[in-house]
Amino acid sequence: MHPVLRIVLQVLTVLLLIGAAVAVSFKLQNSKAPEAKKPSVTAVREVDTQLPVAAKVDLDVPLQGRLVAFQTAPVIAEVTGVFDQSAHAFKVGVTYRKGEVLARINDTEAGYTLLAQKSTLARIIAQAMPELKIDYPETFPAWDAYLRAFNPEKAMPTLPPAATDAARFYLNAKDIYGQYYNIKASEERYSKYTLRAPFTGVLTEVSTTTGALVRSGQPLGTLTASDYELAASVPVRDLGFLPVGAKATLNGPNGEIYRGTVSRLSTQIDPNTQAATVYLNVSGQGLREGLFLRGEVRGASLDGVVELDQRLLVGEDEVYVVPDSSLALRQVEVVRRVGDKVYVRGLPGDVRVLNESVSGAYEGMKVRSRS
Repeated sequence: MHPVLRIVLQVLTVLLLIGAAVAVSFKLQNSKAPEAKKPSVTAVREVDTQLPVAAKVDLDVPLQGRLVAFQTAPVIAEVTGVFDQSAHAFKVGVTYRKGEVLARINDTEAGYTLLAQKSTLARIIAQAMPELKIDYPETFPAWDAYLRAFNPEKAMPTLPPAATDAARFYLNAKDIYGQYYNIKASEERYSKYTLRAPFTGVLTEVSTTTGALVRSGQPLGTLTASDYELAASVPVRDLGFLPVGAKATLNGPNGEIYRGTVSRLSTQIDPNTQAATVYLNVSGQGLREGLFLRGEVRGASLDGVVELDQRLLVGEDEVYVVPDSSLALRQVEVVRRVGDKVYVRGLPGDVRVLNESVSGAYEGMKVRSRS
């Protein structure tokens, strides 16, 4: 056979074999049964839930602040003279009881002047007595008894009444009433030479010493009461839970424990901190002005609230609930926030609440409760 013809026959044979192989392969592929389509499976997440239990909660409001004296009074001289003496040493830290002499300014000159005024009045009354006896006999007995009992060393007694208008006009013409009121004014001024403690307290400032000349209006020191109160700053949101009379437990810097009672609340709000000042009467040993205390006040009670973890809140006032097999958002009333806890109302007791933080949670998400 011719070589060219033989090559042609070989090529045709190879092509026929390839075509047959392709045909068989195609037939086998079409003869396989189609695979069944797998149904899609929706993932269900297992989560922790709880049934909300509404209860009554006693609130503890945290606070802190410094002690301030309940009363502070400046000791000011109202007359001029030499600082004489006091009931105790006039020094910082000395305690004075209510009514004790804080300061006594030398009153010798003022005392003699007052005695002279009283003697002058007694003389004027004595000079008027003859005419009173003759012209106003009904007035004479009372004034005679007054003059006989008159003692310039004692406080000026009240003048006796005049029985008639004519007798009163006569006494007034003698300037008896004018002299009497001048003496009363002098007695009042004379009393200012002795300063007494208006309350029990401690001298916290002193600006003079015994023997020094003091002038009218000069500050001599400051008396601070032995009773203290705590001035604490409390956020506006907590003010409604702090009634007057609420009890507090307070701690000192070294572990001391003190008791306090809310006495009053300021009506002014600090615009920068949105807080108001609450004052508590504090009792205990070792209290000093400026001492820093912190503690808690047992505030008002909340009825029918559910305690939740702060992280369960969605936004400001929503939480996830599981009414069936999926998540749903429910709006609640946030009554109080304390640290990482929040107290809410508006959750029915028969609907479970999501009790954990679920990453990627959304309304309608399929879940299954563990409990």
